[in-house]
Amino acid sequence: MRVEELNIADLIPHSGGSVLLDSIIFADNVSIKCALKVKENQRYVDAQGVETLVSLEWMAQAVAVFSGLEKRRQALESDRGDVKPRRGMLISCRQLDLHLPKINIDDELEIVARMDHRSGDIAAFSCQVFRGKDCLAEGILNVYEGELDDPEKN
Repeated sequence: MRVEELNIADLIPHSGGSVLLDSIIFADNVSIKCALKVKENQRYVDAQGVETLVSLEWMAQAVAVFSGLEKRRQALESDRGDVKPRRGMLISCRQLDLHLPKINIDDELEIVARMDHRSGDIAAFSCQVFRGKDCLAEGILNVYEGELDDPEKN
């Protein structure tokens, strides 16, 4: 499975304009690197660019893509075929550092997430957003990756 060729929307429970990442650059068993180009017609972007706080959502989506890849690998290894992306939950973000107030339109970014720890359905990921070699934002995300009720069934 070549991760660079996968469609991110097939791996996360988002669709349309809610999918903020463009592509997967690299993934292994503990980390992922995704790419994004800030475009003026994207969600959260205004004439001056995008607030760096949106990096938190980019990081969370990178973690979701990592989880989606993990589920897809497990399905392929067990011959279960394809799996539907599962919703997860961002529990908390620790040590969020935003190194500038806004990110410019047309900036090309890389979002990196590395799993630091997992205990059952709870995991912690160290995440960074880079523009070239410059780190624009970083934080530690704690996520729940277990079963959640489907709000459409309630």
